[in-house]
Amino acid sequence: MFQHNSNKALLGARQKNTRSKSEPESNPKKQFLIFKVMPIEFQDICHTVQEDMINLAESNYGLLKRQRTGLLSALLSPQNTSEQNQPVPVDPGNGKPEKVIVTYMQPDCEDEVEITDINICDEAGNAVPDLYQEVTLSNIVSSDVKTMSETQFRAFCEDTIDQRRVKMINGLIDSVNRKINSGLITLFSAGAGGVLGTNGVNGQNIQFMDGTDNTMVPMGEFQLLQTLEDSNFSAPPILIGSGNMRQYMDLKGIGCCNDSGQQLDRMGNFDWFYDNQFASVFGAQNPNEVLVMAPGAAQFLSINYNRAEFRKVADTFVHDVYTDPISGLTYDWFQKYDDCAGLYKFQLKLRFGLFQPPLTMFKNCDARDGVNFSYKFTAVNGAAEPS
Repeated sequence: MFQHNSNKALLGARQKNTRSKSEPESNPKKQFLIFKVMPIEFQDICHTVQEDMINLAESNYGLLKRQRTGLLSALLSPQNTSEQNQPVPVDPGNGKPEKVIVTYMQPDCEDEVEITDINICDEAGNAVPDLYQEVTLSNIVSSDVKTMSETQFRAFCEDTIDQRRVKMINGLIDSVNRKINSGLITLFSAGAGGVLGTNGVNGQNIQFMDGTDNTMVPMGEFQLLQTLEDSNFSAPPILIGSGNMRQYMDLKGIGCCNDSGQQLDRMGNFDWFYDNQFASVFGAQNPNEVLVMAPGAAQFLSINYNRAEFRKVADTFVHDVYTDPISGLTYDWFQKYDDCAGLYKFQLKLRFGLFQPPLTMFKNCDARDGVNFSYKFTAVNGAAEPS
């Protein structure tokens, strides 16, 4: 304000010195109009300071905040992928999906073996069946189609179209991943098997919390891990859930010793992933489902169509791929420009699926019948003993 008044006085003095003696004194109100600050119009925004939110908020910028995708994160985690000898080859990288047939054989049962000398020439033998599972990717997720006019784009002073594209993609990825994750929860639940002696039936109740005083029930964890070990699950298993299981895991982080002298914070021979979409998938009244998988047993599958000869970068449209630096997922990216409307259009897509071993890996005579190293149970919070 002081500088503004000084400039006003200086300019007024210059005007006074250049005015002839015959000129009348100027109206002070008219002088004031000379210094009136004009409002900034929208088209003049590039003459002001325009700061991107990412520079001001950094990690607290909403565009960079990713919501929980527990199952998707578990499937992509090193704990799961490091055990895979080779991923299911549905995507050869040329934009043409492969039809994959996974063949397998069943191990014999103990009852098929006899403690006696059997001559191979005297036996007709039993044919080995041809067993296979066809792997398909029947799911596709498509983001909302976003548009930006040339008028809008001109308002962003520093950004090029490529810079705006990257920011727009970041704004789409979170919602796309959430939709993928909710789809995976449904697929995993439908394809989960049982444990030893259940003939493929899952969903058993296991108590992890005592509802009378909200304390941990360590026997629930021991029961689960022993059952998985007896069912030949590779250790440590991977657990994904929310609800009661999340409370159990949070309490275990501050646990010490119970009345029996057991050090509770030393428990947990498994990898845990929290997923806050279970309530929306399984129902708000039943958010306590817990998904279990042996490392490497379940695989996330995806294919990109915008590869090789199907990748197209032209003046008015783009069919390309974009790799998320956080999750590592690669999506199909579509960009189109309508020169008549002066409008840019953007969209992300991904075709995906889930591979789980077949429920017929073991014969009916095997106690492991129905085991496919994917399992589901309910973490209960009550005073009753584990069922």
